[in-house]
Amino acid sequence: MVITSQILGTSTSILSSAQCDKYLTAFIRFGAKNDVDQVKRLQIVLHDYEGANIQINGVYDAATLAALKEFQAKYASDILTPWGLVKPSGFVYLTTRKKVNEVFCRNASVFPLSASQLSEINAFRVLGTGSTGDTGSNSS
Repeated sequence: MVITSQILGTSTSILSSAQCDKYLTAFIRFGAKNDVDQVKRLQIVLHDYEGANIQINGVYDAATLAALKEFQAKYASDILTPWGLVKPSGFVYLTTRKKVNEVFCRNASVFPLSASQLSEINAFRVLGTGSTGDTGSNSS
């Protein structure tokens, strides 16, 4: 549900927390062939919710990468720590996508990870290996 209001002649839309679904659904990697709409969605969150000075153009460019790394650092305890990481990767994977969705929904919705996703994160953290993790590489 979107609530629209008029403030001094300008129209604004506010997402109702009662109906906030996953906004970002894909994984996004710098240098990969990414879904343009998904990259735009990421850019909207980084620009509109986090104040990043980036263009919303659907291209995962250097400016978007830098903004995402800042986002990952800001929310490190939610994004990096579960993987046992300390440095941002710039890769939108499980925990980054989860946090982007929570920020978009203004933390009114929680997007729990599945048991298999949690197992993947745990295996990466414990063994230092796994599939891609939020590291953006196939091994650590």
